[in-house]
Amino acid sequence: MSTQETMVSTIKTTPTAALFYALAGLMVTADLALMSGAVWVALRETGSAMLVGVILFVATLVPLCIKQASAALSKTGVSLSVGSLSAYRYVAAVSFLVLALVGNTNATILYLAIAFGIGIVNFVTQSGIEMLNARLGEGEFVDRAKSVKFVQLSVQLGAFAGAASGGFLVEMLPFTSFLGVLVGVSLVVTIALQLTLSGQLSAQPNASGAVTSPSVATANVPEVLPEGRFLLIGIMAMVGAHIGAFNGFLPFLYQTIHGWSGYEFGLASAMAALGALCAIALPVKRSVLLGLAGLLLLSDALLSFVAIRWLSIGSVFVIGVSVSYVRLMMRHEVITADWTPGVKESLIGKMVMTFMVAMGCLPLLMGIVISNTPPELNAAALLFVGLAATLLGLTVSKLIAGEKRAQSEAEVNYES
Repeated sequence: MSTQETMVSTIKTTPTAALFYALAGLMVTADLALMSGAVWVALRETGSAMLVGVILFVATLVPLCIKQASAALSKTGVSLSVGSLSAYRYVAAVSFLVLALVGNTNATILYLAIAFGIGIVNFVTQSGIEMLNARLGEGEFVDRAKSVKFVQLSVQLGAFAGAASGGFLVEMLPFTSFLGVLVGVSLVVTIALQLTLSGQLSAQPNASGAVTSPSVATANVPEVLPEGRFLLIGIMAMVGAHIGAFNGFLPFLYQTIHGWSGYEFGLASAMAALGALCAIALPVKRSVLLGLAGLLLLSDALLSFVAIRWLSIGSVFVIGVSVSYVRLMMRHEVITADWTPGVKESLIGKMVMTFMVAMGCLPLLMGIVISNTPPELNAAALLFVGLAATLLGLTVSKLIAGEKRAQSEAEVNYES
């Protein structure tokens, strides 16, 4: 192929990749808006913090169970083409429309059905986005290294937009109309994605002929895992626990305690997503890690005990930055460590598993605490702040252990 032909090909295919990332972000926007809106309305219509916890528990644990089941039952993995991804989303859209038409907003089963559906859709969509992104790189539609950053950016921006629009739309529209609007957006975006990529991408098979779905653990557990692994796993578990507790606590705090509207809830949720996005730009330094872990504790306390709108929303932004940065730092330590690939994969698998389980269980625990303790005890707020304090303690312990290990290695190298 000549240089001119290569340039023409590049110019022709670049818009395809750009449109894919835009549509991927819009899919995440619609899904997260539906989830946040359903949580807000469930609490408003039923007054049950326990139901909110169960909704978030179901929506989080369903994808994890599907991942584990697919990894256990299938040796070849799950093949997702743009057609199959679209088909899943079409079925989900029709199901949500049926729920919107026949569902009773006071019925618990309505919100549980939505949570179950969103859990499945999120798993399929996230897996599909990752697989299609990989195929774009393999097909030279986009540089492989850049594709990782592009897809991360599109998902984070989609989360930001979804968190904001969910709270805003649910205040502006009846719940039936709210579902209808988001389902309509989801259908349009899915059709656009199918038209954009259909016929342009071919599945990139693995050795067995199927595209492997991302799984929680992809390698056998090695005989020896690195020193300090328990702190890494513990910190990731606490990060997941904090995210889960935040998701269960924030709607209760804003709606029941403060009496604020869905607009404030949507803005606060968006600020958390924006903070998570901003964390990517921060330098990789231990001092930054320690500082943000301390700020997390302070921000949790301000959010929990100070009823000032601008201060509350600002605290949520700092929480988003801090939690995301701690998570990124733990992943960075594993990825950059001088360990074998098998050790890294095994440890990452354990970290992801504990993160997901904690993130799914804490909303349920938060709902139990809120439902079974007197309001004057502020038990939910104390639990929330306690999680941040525990995370700070584990982070300090991790940094101290790292310093001691570095000193020991330096002494060994000096003696040798």
